[in-house]
Amino acid sequence: MSSKCNWNRLRGMAASCVWAMCLLCWSVTLADDDPVESPEPLTVRDAGVYLLSAYGTNLNDRGLFQSTLPGYTLSRRPSAPRKDSNTPSPVSMITFSGPPMEDIDVLLEFDNGRFLSHWPPAQMRSKRLLWAGLSVSMDAPDVPARMPDHHWLSPLRDSGRLFETVRGRSDRALLYDAELKFAPHVTLERAEGNFRVKNSGEFPVHDVFVYRPTEDGQWNVWSVNTVDRSSKAKKAADEEEQDEEGETAEEVFEKPEAASVEASDEAVEGKASEGEASDDSNAGREAAPAKDEKKGLPAFVDKIKSGELPSKGEGEDSEEKNAKDEGSATADASELGAKTSEEVLQSWTERLHELGMGDVEADHTTTILKTHALRNAATMLVYRMDEAQLEKLLPLEITPYPDRLFRVALVIVQDADPDLQSRIDALVKQLGDDDWSRRVDAQEELEELGLAGKPKLEEALKSEDAEVVFRAEQVLEKIQSKP
Repeated sequence: MSSKCNWNRLRGMAASCVWAMCLLCWSVTLADDDPVESPEPLTVRDAGVYLLSAYGTNLNDRGLFQSTLPGYTLSRRPSAPRKDSNTPSPVSMITFSGPPMEDIDVLLEFDNGRFLSHWPPAQMRSKRLLWAGLSVSMDAPDVPARMPDHHWLSPLRDSGRLFETVRGRSDRALLYDAELKFAPHVTLERAEGNFRVKNSGEFPVHDVFVYRPTEDGQWNVWSVNTVDRSSKAKKAADEEEQDEEGETAEEVFEKPEAASVEASDEAVEGKASEGEASDDSNAGREAAPAKDEKKGLPAFVDKIKSGELPSKGEGEDSEEKNAKDEGSATADASELGAKTSEEVLQSWTERLHELGMGDVEADHTTTILKTHALRNAATMLVYRMDEAQLEKLLPLEITPYPDRLFRVALVIVQDADPDLQSRIDALVKQLGDDDWSRRVDAQEELEELGLAGKPKLEEALKSEDAEVVFRAEQVLEKIQSKP
């Protein structure tokens, strides 16, 4: 009897264990079915817009536009007059989204350029800008600097981006205005009523658009998805790759020794010629210029008139143009028809979203495009810089590295209209018109055109018409005196 009870008790315990295991498995299954929220990734977005003259040498040249940033940014760019103080100016921004974090370093560098403003305050050196020990959070630990009411940057303050705090200052974005050395390499030419885009640079360009104003306030639009880099750049890259692949172990091993021999030879030659160089420098000091010798623009004008410094005449311009165009990559732009400004900006918003930008960055970018790319009196060219070119021009380093990083830089090229030089020729000729008011009108328009008219004005200094020479000198002085 006793053994039978024990057996029944064991069977009951076994059944209970089985039920317990079933309930455990069922609860685990239910837990697996419940959605688990993964943490939002730390995302950094760098949105840049740069203005460039087709005849200039710098992106965001200090003389191309005036600053409309709030006064607390302490911009080194001339401030816009009060009536234009709310006009958007090309400025780049870096935003953060995701979880709060502390002790982040954000570093921007360049080989040739300068930062004209930045906010919040960063550590600035000659070739770098560093926000060290940055923290990002949903709420600002201090009250942000007061921005004027209804300022064009006000929407940024109301966005959902994280507050970025460094050195006791907070804002929704890191703002920076960078002037960078940059040779224009994308040009336009006429092609059977449409436009052909030429790229003579070492990097391709993307999302190329041409905007030409119509009489009814719309824009005729042409576009090219991508224009490849120049064949010269391709050839150089291919040769470099072949050289790297073709080197043997012995060649790699012997290269430093050969380099050191060449370096030592150059050092010996340098020492041998050191005495000659010092003699030349002494001779230069003995032949110091006279005190009454002209300097600056007057000296420059005299040299052109005397032929000592030739102006950029037709022959020289054509040779330079042919050399530049020899290896250019070209693409015919497709005509998209007439568009309203809202349609133009909406197309950019959609494209920026595809490139990883959010509404905040897209709105900031299109606000600048509306002002500087859609001008009622000029044909404008806009393109997106290749990521490799942007990384070479302005490297961005973030430590620790974010989960996601998106960078977009748009370039707005003014003076790109191929018909512009014909207009400038007519204006230069008009400087000698018999009608005084027409001479004044031509001079004022040439001053507004700025760098685009400089080559033709330098050529006009050799004119036999004294009035043309006089007014050309005045326009050149006005162009060169721009801050």
